[in-house]
Amino acid sequence: MRISRLRSFVCATSWVLLASCSSSTGANGAGGAAGTLYLNAEIHATVYSFDLSSGNTKKLVSCADPYVTPQGTILCVSTAAGSSGDLGEYSADGTTFRTIVKQNFQAPYAVTYDDHFQNPQLSPDGKEVVYEGQFSVGYDIYVVDRATGALLASSNPPTVGIGFLRPTWTPNGRLVVAGHDNQGLYLSDATWTTFTRFDPGLASPSDPAVSPDGTSVAFVLNGQVYTLGIDGTGLKPIMTTSTTNSWPTWSPDGKSIAFYSDTSIFIAPVAGGASADIRNLSAAADNWMTFTSTHSGAFSWR
Repeated sequence: MRISRLRSFVCATSWVLLASCSSSTGANGAGGAAGTLYLNAEIHATVYSFDLSSGNTKKLVSCADPYVTPQGTILCVSTAAGSSGDLGEYSADGTTFRTIVKQNFQAPYAVTYDDHFQNPQLSPDGKEVVYEGQFSVGYDIYVVDRATGALLASSNPPTVGIGFLRPTWTPNGRLVVAGHDNQGLYLSDATWTTFTRFDPGLASPSDPAVSPDGTSVAFVLNGQVYTLGIDGTGLKPIMTTSTTNSWPTWSPDGKSIAFYSDTSIFIAPVAGGASADIRNLSAAADNWMTFTSTHSGAFSWR
């Protein structure tokens, strides 16, 4: 009886995803969604996989902001000894890391494309990588060649505080970004140098993510997840919670959106219906993970 009561207390109060606390199983516990999430836990340094069918977690590689490619490789910012801070790509089996752009954190500090990396995303044709070069008050977006690391384009905002965040590709190879002081959602031209606002005058939308078919953008507004057509119409709330949500991420089939909500991840169907908290998935008792909406960063769904 004492053990049972202690277990109930831990399940109710801990930020840790304890598989032994779950009450539902498999894909039903994930609202019918399938696939695998790849993400950082509370410490923004290690990538884990989370299988939505089984609830099992697996520690993979040492890096931050993972983007899993269709081939299973992982674009990310390395946190491993010898390559820490570099933008690169892990092999599908996680045994090798190839640096794409080596971090050049020079002193005295000057803004360059190779001094800081966040949220790398692979282009639809697999040839380019876009990322944030955000550091301090700079909000730059850079596009580099995946094979060579050569700089291909940059946003180069002329004014402190004016710039772009959270780049995400459209299927036809353009970029959707969120403005910083220049609030709004923006769509780039084909050369990734000119950005045009397309939202209906929203106040500080953030964390955009383009749907797999390219017709909609999921994003965060006032701490809640919404979708909007890429033509600027059809604003729609996905789920209203009492907590602050972040980093919406589309399922591969475009039918669901996952996002951080406080200390867990929720999955909500785009068409409406019941959402699912992934803490309710079952798995082996020794599987655990901690999530925070402010520290865990970008994640992928494959």
